[in-house]
Amino acid sequence: MEHQISMFDTEPLTEFQEALLHGSGFEGGKHRIYSAALQLPFKNFSSFLKKEYGIGGFSFKDGFVDYGSSGICMWKFRSDKRSDYSWNEVAKAIKQLIATDMYLNEKDKNIIAKQGLCVIKE
Repeated sequence: MEHQISMFDTEPLTEFQEALLHGSGFEGGKHRIYSAALQLPFKNFSSFLKKEYGIGGFSFKDGFVDYGSSGICMWKFRSDKRSDYSWNEVAKAIKQLIATDMYLNEKDKNIIAKQGLCVIKE
């Protein structure tokens, strides 16, 4: 049986989870992702993420995060270690972060409270 993240887990975030906390890298992307996670069925949320992230990436700690049509890839700079995550895995991880109140920081929560949730149209 797969371990579910709970509010009582005290383990630090994985690098993958930390990368997801950056959002898509676009203005308002993290808020759109949060809103979509709450409103869309899982399959549609996964498709939404693929469009929201697009093609791009950023450097992260000792490596790089890259995203494209198949999902998110992370690798270390001085290593051959590479981790690939499908958009379904990304969607599941983001939903877990939201369910455990770890996805939004206080600043994000205040912005969403002032603006209300974005409506996602497919």
